Amino acid sequence: MEGSKGLKVQLDQYRSKFHRLALWRGLLIWLGIIVFSLAVLALGEYFLYFSTTIKTALLVIWVGIAAYFTWIHFVKHVLALSIGLGAISDRQIAVRIGREDPSVEDKLVNYLELMDSRTIAPDYLKELIQQKTSELRNVDLFSSLDKSRVVRAAWIAGVPTVLLMTYAAFDSQTIVEGSNRFFNYRTAYTPKAPFDFIVENDWEVEKGKSLTLKVSVRGSSIPQAMSVRIGDEKIPMQKTNGQFEWTIDRVTSSKEVYFEAMGYLSNRYEIAVKDVPALLDVKVAVFPPNYTGREYFEYNGSQDALIPEGSEVVWMMRWNAADSVTFLFEDNANKADYQEGLWRTERKIYDQERYQVQGSNLNGSSFKTGYYQLNVLKDARPIIEVDWAQDSVTGFVYVKGNASDDYRVSSVFVTLYSESGDEIRRAVNGSHSNFDFVLSESGWSSFSVTAVDNDAIHGGKSTTAGPFRIAGLDADQRREDLNNRDRETVENIERFQQRQQEAREMRERLNQRMIEGSNDWQMNQMRQQMQQQQEQLMNQWNQMKRELERQNQERILNDGEEDELTQKREQLQELLENMDTDKLEELLKELEEEGENMNEDKLRDWMRQVERENQRMEMDAERMEELMKRLNVEQQLNDVLEKLEELQQRQQELAESETDTKSEQDSLNSDFQELMEDMQNLEEQNDELKSPMPFELPQELGEETEQSMQESSEELEKSEQSEAGESEQSDSQSSPQSANEKQQKSSQSMQKMMESMSSSIMAMQMQMHIENRENLRRILTNLVHLSEDQEDLLMVEGEAQNSPDAVVVSWMREQQDMRKAFEVVDDSLMAIANRVPEINAVVTKWIVQVREEMDRSNATMSERQMPQANSSMRESMLALNELANLIDITMDQIQQQMAAAMPGNQSCEKPGGKSPSMSNMRMRQQQLSQQMQQMGQSPGNQEGEGEGEEGQGEGQQGQGERGDAQQIVEMISRQAQIRQMLEERGSTGNNGNQSLQELLEENERDLARRNFDTEFFERQKEIEVRMLELEEAERLQEQDEQRESETGSRYQELRDDYLEEFLRNQRNRRENIRYETPLLTPYYRERSAAYLRR
Repeated sequence: MEGSKGLKVQLDQYRSKFHRLALWRGLLIWLGIIVFSLAVLALGEYFLYFSTTIKTALLVIWVGIAAYFTWIHFVKHVLALSIGLGAISDRQIAVRIGREDPSVEDKLVNYLELMDSRTIAPDYLKELIQQKTSELRNVDLFSSLDKSRVVRAAWIAGVPTVLLMTYAAFDSQTIVEGSNRFFNYRTAYTPKAPFDFIVENDWEVEKGKSLTLKVSVRGSSIPQAMSVRIGDEKIPMQKTNGQFEWTIDRVTSSKEVYFEAMGYLSNRYEIAVKDVPALLDVKVAVFPPNYTGREYFEYNGSQDALIPEGSEVVWMMRWNAADSVTFLFEDNANKADYQEGLWRTERKIYDQERYQVQGSNLNGSSFKTGYYQLNVLKDARPIIEVDWAQDSVTGFVYVKGNASDDYRVSSVFVTLYSESGDEIRRAVNGSHSNFDFVLSESGWSSFSVTAVDNDAIHGGKSTTAGPFRIAGLDADQRREDLNNRDRETVENIERFQQRQQEAREMRERLNQRMIEGSNDWQMNQMRQQMQQQQEQLMNQWNQMKRELERQNQERILNDGEEDELTQKREQLQELLENMDTDKLEELLKELEEEGENMNEDKLRDWMRQVERENQRMEMDAERMEELMKRLNVEQQLNDVLEKLEELQQRQQELAESETDTKSEQDSLNSDFQELMEDMQNLEEQNDELKSPMPFELPQELGEETEQSMQESSEELEKSEQSEAGESEQSDSQSSPQSANEKQQKSSQSMQKMMESMSSSIMAMQMQMHIENRENLRRILTNLVHLSEDQEDLLMVEGEAQNSPDAVVVSWMREQQDMRKAFEVVDDSLMAIANRVPEINAVVTKWIVQVREEMDRSNATMSERQMPQANSSMRESMLALNELANLIDITMDQIQQQMAAAMPGNQSCEKPGGKSPSMSNMRMRQQQLSQQMQQMGQSPGNQEGEGEGEEGQGEGQQGQGERGDAQQIVEMISRQAQIRQMLEERGSTGNNGNQSLQELLEENERDLARRNFDTEFFERQKEIEVRMLELEEAERLQEQDEQRESETGSRYQELRDDYLEEFLRNQRNRRENIRYETPLLTPYYRERSAAYLRR
């Protein structure tokens, strides 16, 4: 049995050696096959440029073969050696040994069969096994293991390995590149181009953004065209400055890109797309301050907003692909917090804010929104209106008024001031919207009324009305106080114009929002703010009207009701009262009633009407400002004249006094210097007017007077020194009598100054009347022509239906020409209205209407909306007629003022107090008629001149016209004297036609108008005939009855013949006017017919 065990051990040893030899042989074979096949595949790829399909197939085959050889020659033997899995069996060992010696195989097989036998008796079986073992004891079982196979396998693996290594020593790049390209089986490589692709791109791009591919080439051969391949799409590239470009407008996903030129392909590139943060939704919650009483509200935060000052604003946003969100305000940046899927931040807003929102993520992408704006509705100051009066008997002051605020008024109180600087506060009675107060205490010089609102942000803001002066001032102080109030009124008007500018800008922003399409909430906010601004403007306007009325009442009390400037103030007050805001109040009431229900079309129409009313209000404010400035200049001119009169009286008293002193004269000199300074300031204020008044101040006389007064002081000083014995010799020229003479000279010089100023003022008033009358006449002529042209165009357009475009274009051109012509009339008329308060306040209404209707008619014609264009032209023609009628009425008023200003006590009487004879008056009239004829024949005064472009008549009159103003004033005065003398004699010369007095009055009106036409000169002949008749009648009264009868009949016959011829010529001239006059508007046609019927 021991021999049996030894044989078994030998078999196991044989098995182990067999697998070890097989393992080494397999490793060598496997290495040779792998190295050889890999070299073949690498070289094949390098030189043949396999496609991806072939490379994939070859790689699969290669991996399969390698796996097979790995299993057969390596893994199988390792498993056999380690765990016996797959090891050769004893019978297989017997077969392998039997290949060398078959007898040994039989013995081993018998032995193995005996070892596995279970049927033979154990003792016999044991003997058989020992027998077979002894037979195999001397047999070398390991001789069948052939080690030479390992050597052959080494040659098989070594030869290709050595060859490959030798080749790699000279060209390793080929093997490496080929291997890399082969194992990168998904990429198809092409033969290397004779140039290099130089790609200049960053292959990371944010999603949704564009990417421009830029490729340049460098090498021995430069391609002229190149394409880019994206997937299966081939796109030609643009060549710019030696570089190929192509832009992907919007990259949404990752793409593989490579380039092709001259049949060669570049490397492949991957476009990596990065997610970009995107704002999905935003909501803004606004919490107004508690004191406003307004409720919390929300709005879409992607638009601008209007919020109350001091509101807490909370933003809530939803973002995509954002890891952080930042609010970028102008002063700082706020990081938003992420809570429950929303980015949230909050901030208190006190002033207008512009901000952006930026979202970013970890891959470096970010997105920044455009600018959003938070407009802040500031808490306005309270508005207070106060009326007060002082009882002339008890001296009690009665105050009443009302206070309002955009949110709430917290308190109203009265502050009393004394001359010593003390002040106390007193509460008012009643509610804030209707309060009153009675001051029964004496000793207070002025008071003011203050309203305080409930502003919790800045503290209560206050508005103070006053201070109001309580009676007790002397005349000079009262005058200065009234002048200061006049200046304050002008400043209030200027502030009102600034508010108008702000309101206009708000309307423009609202109109722009409507065009851009803002949300309903924001539109409603802006409507509310605009409504609030308009209400504040109206309140300020009404407050100015009441303030001016109160000032006028104080002026009447101070200056008297008969004062000329007081009458002008009353005219100004009446003008201001006629500047009503009823239409604007109706529009605001309409907006308040409809509110958010007003659609965009109706809102645009509403804004158009508001714009028209505001244009009128702006023109009224500009006119009121200029009129107030002119009135202030006239008031100060009047004050200077009164002060000069007072100083002249004081100087005269000093000249007549024997006991006056140098201190009294010095005081007078100081007051006169102040007067000269006032005159200088007056000239500066007059120069600041848009149309300065043509008065001249006697500055040279003033300087002479000042020198004379200074000499009077010096003489008085010498006289006082002489009387005190301070001078050793008494100079005869330094006596009190010498000082009185110089004082008398100063008084006379002041008197000359007064006369010069009075004459200058009278000439100024008459000259302004004449110039205004002439300019209004020219404007009236242009308005009539414009109305006629508008009527002609209306008639032509109304009769034409379905007119071609060329005709409509010609109509539009005519309408545009009329609009440009009206601009000249408009400017001239407003320039005159700014200095003539007699022109009714409704003038601005018609001017604005003409502007708007002409513009609208042109716009509707361009859209071929002829009915609307006809309606607009009809409205503009109506407004032109109203303007003409208004100017005609104003011209009559100016004429009446000129007649009233004529001196009524300047009739030149003959010595002895007798009135001049009829012959004397006729001679005067003849001389005056000759002067009129010379004036009428001078250039610029003939019939038909001055009716051209208004721009030639307004502000650019010739020097001759201005130089003749004084002459015309003298002629009007002389004509008025002759008419007055006729009235005193009771002679009218009425022969059943027009009276001589009426003829003379028409002369005065035509002189004021500079209307030297044919009718004017024919009238002179008729006047001469009438006066000749009266002269003859006067002469006949002094003769006997018979001679009177004969002479009278002879003269009557001559007079009748002359008068018959004159009337016949007059009728012919009127018939020519009747049939040759140009077309007039219905209104002026009726007036012309009424005139010709007279």
